Formats: sequence, C-alpha cells, structure tokens
Amino acid sequence: MVAKILGLATGAVVASIGVWAFNEWRTVSDGDRLASVIAEHCIPYVERGVTPFGGMGRPVGVYDDADLRGGLTEGGTAILFDNRFIAEWGNAVDAQVSARVCSVKDSYSRSDSIGFVIETDNLTGWFDDLVGAEKGLVATPVSTEASPNMLIWQEPDADVSTGLRIVLLTLGGGVSAVSVVHDLAH
Repeated sequence: MVAKILGLATGAVVASIGVWAFNEWRTVSDGDRLASVIAEHCIPYVERGVTPFGGMGRPVGVYDDADLRGGLTEGGTAILFDNRFIAEWGNAVDAQVSARVCSVKDSYSRSDSIGFVIETDNLTGWFDDLVGAEKGLVATPVSTEASPNMLIWQEPDADVSTGLRIVLLTLGGGVSAVSVVHDLAH
C-alpha cells in the first residue's frame, strides 16, 4: 500500500514538472511576436509580395473598432494575437509614393495595452540584432525626448521616402506600432 502511494506521489511530481516545462517551452513573449511580425511576415511581404499573416488571427469585421489607414489596395487586414493588434497591408500608390506597406498596431481594445512589451533597455540594439544589421539598415531616431518616440531604420544614404524602411513607434516600454515599407519599383 505504501509503495502504491509513493508511486502515485512520484507520478504526480513528474507530471507537474512535465506540465511546467511544457508551459515554459511554449510561452511566446511580445519580443518573439514582434520579431515574427517584422522578419517573417512584413519584410517578405514588402520585398517579394508574400501574403503576410497566413493562418493567423482573423479578418477585421464590420463590428471591430479598427482604425484602419485606408488608401491601400491589393492587400488585407487581420486581427492578431487575441485582438491585441490590427495588421494592415497593401499598396500605397499616389503622386509621390508607390510602395508596398505592412503595418501592425495596438488595437487599444484593452485599456492597459501599450503594444508589444519588449524586455530590453536597448531597443535599437535589439532591433539591429533582429534584422537591421542583416538587411544593412541604419537607425535614425526621429524624436528622443518626446513620447511616443519614433525610430526609423532605413538603407544608408537613402531618404525616408525610398528603399526599405522600418518604423517603430515606442511608448512607455512598448512598441505600439510597426510599419515596414518598400518601394514597388524595386
């Protein structure tokens, strides 16, 4: 009888350790989510036209309170990560701009949301490690003392209206919006 109880207790301990390890393994941070949005969805879309966010989230519906940019053609929208973010992509074509755009922003559906919470004191270094150095982009802080703060990565010696551009809007320890843009004639 004692052996049975010890066996059950040992099994319960092993099972609880297994459940804890599984939960730790499958935990996805906002840094992981933002990295995926930029590197796996938005950059392939703006550079090669690969449709982003396949199998993720759901389309924006008529009852969603989504502040969409509008003016984009041949694209789409999606509600991502349990209604925390709104994604929008398409072509922006007018007299001055002809570009493919992919943007993800906080949906503000929750009052405590500030966007992607990135656990780093050096967002510029984090982004450079993620994709900036690989793509040959350089950081250009637009505003360093105001909040929200805008950070732009672009090709060296390019102005802000040509080439690959990645813009992060930061606010209170989080990234509230990301936009990735590339010229259509590239």
